[in-house]
Amino acid sequence: MPAYNAENYISDAIESILDQSYSNFEFIIINDGSTDSTLDIIRKYQREDSRIVLISRENKGLPSSLNEGLNLSKGTYIARMDADDISYKFRLERQLEFIKKEHLQLCGCHYDRIDELNKLKNITKVPITNDDIAISLAQSVPFAHGSIIADKKCIMRFMYKDSLLEDYDLWVRMFLEGVCFGNINESLYKLRETSCSYTKINMRMREYSRSTLAKNYVKLNAQQLKKIIDIKLKQGFGGYEISQKIMMISLALKYKVSMCFSQLTIRNKLSSMIKHLKSEVEAVLSRN
Repeated sequence: MPAYNAENYISDAIESILDQSYSNFEFIIINDGSTDSTLDIIRKYQREDSRIVLISRENKGLPSSLNEGLNLSKGTYIARMDADDISYKFRLERQLEFIKKEHLQLCGCHYDRIDELNKLKNITKVPITNDDIAISLAQSVPFAHGSIIADKKCIMRFMYKDSLLEDYDLWVRMFLEGVCFGNINESLYKLRETSCSYTKINMRMREYSRSTLAKNYVKLNAQQLKKIIDIKLKQGFGGYEISQKIMMISLALKYKVSMCFSQLTIRNKLSSMIKHLKSEVEAVLSRN
């Protein structure tokens, strides 16, 4: 868990890990040059729990801290955690069971978005299957970064790059090399949204990076995406959340030419699906 000036929230983060139902782990915390009381808080918990491994040094940034943690780790699996977030008590236990049972190399989970006072803002549902994650990667990140658990040997083949979107870049590179992803169909993580938002310039740079990564991913993975979306179109996206249906329809429309879909077939199918989706949305709105 990298930590930089996280004094307001790091106690909640640490306690949520130390209180996990699964207890056989080492908890590596890297103090990335914090200038507030973050280091003192970590040291307090370290004195009380020998599972905490503390590294404290000058600021090197998130990708460097993540790679340092990977290199120091001794376990078979790596679980991520952010210093301002919270893991539910059964997170590690559930994810370990799931990643082994489904023979995955990386998995995440649904997550709750909370504010600075721990108040629930909304629940974010992520794509579950490897195919759904393949589609999601063409638009955005299919995991909350801090919520993932991965096979150590697998993730260390790739490592993090020094990028504005170090997680998205990593997921794309891993998927293109055939790594099997999945998400457990359960909310096991609280992601905190704070007022410390990115600057407008930084946001533009991040969006440019996201767009570039997405386009490159689609270009390199077009044939697989075509097969997956073609199947989903025939199935009508049954059983998906409305937001997921909108995303998939948007992707099919956006890339239908470059991915060589039949223009007439996809137009007719999407027209029918969009009408049905509109009815679903109107039904939801009428209930609220």
